[in-house]
Amino acid sequence: MTPYSSGKPLLQRLSPLVALVLMTGQNTGAADHSTSDTTGMTLQMDKVVVTGTRTDKMMIDSPVKVEVISREEIEKKHAHTLKQALEDLPGLMLRKIHGKPGYAAWLQGVSANRVLVLIDGEPVAKSTGSTTDLSQIGTANIDHIEVVKGATSALYGSAAIGGVINVITRTEQPPFSYHFSADAGTFGDQNPENTQVSDINAAGRLSGQLGNWHSQLNFNLSDSEGWQTKRGSWPQEGPDGRKMDADLDSTYNLTPYLSGGLITRARLMAGIAWFDDDSESRFTVNAGGKDINYFKREEISRVRLSLGSALRFEDESDLRIRYYHEDFDDQTWQDAAATPWQDQTRVAELASQRISVQYNRFYSDNHIFTFGSEWYEESLEQNQTKIDASGQTKRVAEVQPGSDRSNTVFFFQDDYFATESLELLPGFRYQHDSGFGSYLAPKLNARYELITDSLAQQHLRFGIGRGYRVPDLKERYYVFDHSHLGYMVLGNPDLEPESSNSFQLGWALAMPDRYQLDINLFYNSLKNLIETTVDEQASQQQGLMINRYSNINRATTRGVEFSAVSLVKQAPIINGDIKYTFGYTYLRAKDEETGNTLAKRPKHQIKAGIDLSSADGSITLGIAGEWQSGSYYDQNNTLTSPAYSVFDIKANYRLTDDIVLYAGIDNLTGTQKLVGRQHDLRPEEGRYIYAGIRIAGAETR
Repeated sequence: MTPYSSGKPLLQRLSPLVALVLMTGQNTGAADHSTSDTTGMTLQMDKVVVTGTRTDKMMIDSPVKVEVISREEIEKKHAHTLKQALEDLPGLMLRKIHGKPGYAAWLQGVSANRVLVLIDGEPVAKSTGSTTDLSQIGTANIDHIEVVKGATSALYGSAAIGGVINVITRTEQPPFSYHFSADAGTFGDQNPENTQVSDINAAGRLSGQLGNWHSQLNFNLSDSEGWQTKRGSWPQEGPDGRKMDADLDSTYNLTPYLSGGLITRARLMAGIAWFDDDSESRFTVNAGGKDINYFKREEISRVRLSLGSALRFEDESDLRIRYYHEDFDDQTWQDAAATPWQDQTRVAELASQRISVQYNRFYSDNHIFTFGSEWYEESLEQNQTKIDASGQTKRVAEVQPGSDRSNTVFFFQDDYFATESLELLPGFRYQHDSGFGSYLAPKLNARYELITDSLAQQHLRFGIGRGYRVPDLKERYYVFDHSHLGYMVLGNPDLEPESSNSFQLGWALAMPDRYQLDINLFYNSLKNLIETTVDEQASQQQGLMINRYSNINRATTRGVEFSAVSLVKQAPIINGDIKYTFGYTYLRAKDEETGNTLAKRPKHQIKAGIDLSSADGSITLGIAGEWQSGSYYDQNNTLTSPAYSVFDIKANYRLTDDIVLYAGIDNLTGTQKLVGRQHDLRPEEGRYIYAGIRIAGAETR
C-alpha cells in the first residue's frame, strides 16, 4: 500500500499508529496480546516496526529494510536469551567473546563492537567494554526483535556502523496476564561427572492493571552445571553457573486527567532492571612443558534505572523524553589449583547515563519531520590484583580512574512521500564527542513501489549512509597483562575514529500470508578500522606477544543477501500449515591495505528451515539448519577454520488453551570444535536435549 492508495489524507491514515505508540508507553512496537503461542502460522509483513526510521511503519512499507523476529518465533524455538533468538536470522554471525562465556553479533561482515544493541531504543551496556553479550539478555519480556543492517541506520549514531539490533519489549492490554515456563536438559556424555541434568531454565511474566497504573514483572533464571568434552578431566569448557535477569516496569496514564487543549494524551513510565551472573570454569595451561590447572570464576551484576514520558498533542504530533542510568560491574578471579593463594583478581566498573528527546510532527500531507537530541556519558575503570609465588601483591590499573567520555547529538529526518510510488527518507546526525570533536553523518533511504494495483507487493529499496564510531574507552586505555601466559593486550590513546560509507540496494516481492522474497546487495567501506594487531618491535623487546589496538587503513565488506519465506496453508500432505524459510549470504571482506581477507568471516552462509503445524495449531514441529564455509582465523590468512553445519529440532504440543509442552534438540549432529584448537570457529557446545512446559493466560475485560 502506498500512502495515497486509501484515498484518505495521510494524517488520518497515520494517526492510529501515533496513538498506538503513546498507548504503549516506552514500547514503540505493537505487541501481540495473544496468550496462545501455537496457533496458525503467519508471515510478519504487517508488523509495526520503528528501528529503520525512528517512527512507526509497517515492516513491508519501511524504506529501510527491517528484519523481524516475532514473539511467536521466539517461543516456538524455545529461546531463553537474545543470542538464541537471533540464531536463525540470515546474514547474522554469532561469535564467542574472547575470554568470556558469552556471544556477540556480527552483521554483513562487520564485527560486534560496531553493532548497536538496544532495548526499546536505549543502548545496552557493553559487557566487555567493547561488545554486548547477547546471552545476558533474557527473552521473557521481548515482544519482537528488529534488525537493521548497515550504516543506513546512522540516526542511531556511534557503534551502529554494522547495524542495529533493537529489542522491543512486551505490553499487555488485559487487566491481568501471566506467563511461566520451565525446562531442563542434558549434554549427554558431556555432562560433568555425576550429573544427569546439566541445565535448568525458568522464565516468567506477571502483568496487571489497576486504574491508571499498569505494571509488569519479568524474570529469566538459569542454573547450569556446565559441560566438558572429556568427562572426568580437569578442564571444563562450559561454565558451572547461575544467572538471573529481571525487570519491573510501571506506566501511569495521565490522559483521564486532561480536559482537552494542547495535550490530548500523556503517560509517565519508570522501570528498574537487574542482572546477576555467577559462573566458574576450569582450564589447563601448558607452561614450560608442564600442565598447570586453573580455576576461573566470574561475577557480573548490572542495574538499570529508566524514566520517561510520552505526550501527544492536538495537532497529532508527539514528544518522547527518556532517561536511563546503568551500572555494570564485572569481577573475575583466576587461581592455580596447586597454590594456596588466589593468583589474580580483576574488577571492571562501567557506568553510563543518557537523556534523549524526540519530537515527531506532520507537515502538510506528505511529510513527517523527526527532530531529536541526545546526551550520553560513560566511564570505565578496571583494576587487576596479582599475587606472585613469593606472596607479594601487585595492583595494576588496566583502565585508569577518570577514563570517561561524553557526547551530545542532534538528529533530523524527513519522511517524504514524493509520489504515490516513491518515498524518500533523508536525514542527518550531528555528534560532538568530548575526545574527538564534531562529526556530521548524513543518510538517504528510498522506497519505490513497483506494483500498486494487485494483492502482491513489489518494491525497490535503496540506502546510503555515513557511519562514524569513536574508539571506546577500552580500546584507548586498556592494559591487559597476561605475561605469565606469554602475551599482553594494550590500548592506544592515539587511535582515530572509524568512519564508513554503507550502500544497500534491495528488491522485494511479497504476497500476504503466502510468500516473501528479498534480495539485498550491500557494500560497506570502512576507514580507520580498529583491530588488535601484533606489535612486532615491542614483542621482541619484552619477549612477549604484545597485541595493541590500531587503525587499519581501509577495509571493505560486500556481498549479497537472499531470503525467501513461503507459507502453505492447510497443505493436504499433513492437513496443516507448512512454512519454508531459506537464507543465503555471500560475503567478501577485505583488508584493502594488505589485500588479505578479514579474519573470521566465511564467504558463504546458508540458513534454512521448515515448520509444520497441525490444522488446529496444537502441534508444531520445526527443523532449522545452518551451513558456513571455511574462513581464515588470522589477519595473515595462514590459519583456517573448517566449514561446518548445525541442525536443531523444536517441537510444541498445546495441551490446553493455557498449557504448552515442548522439547528440542540443539546441534543434532554434535558438531563441535576440536579441543585445544584455538583457530576453530565451529560450535563449542555439543548436542543438547531438553524438554519443558509453558503456562500462559489472561483475564479479559
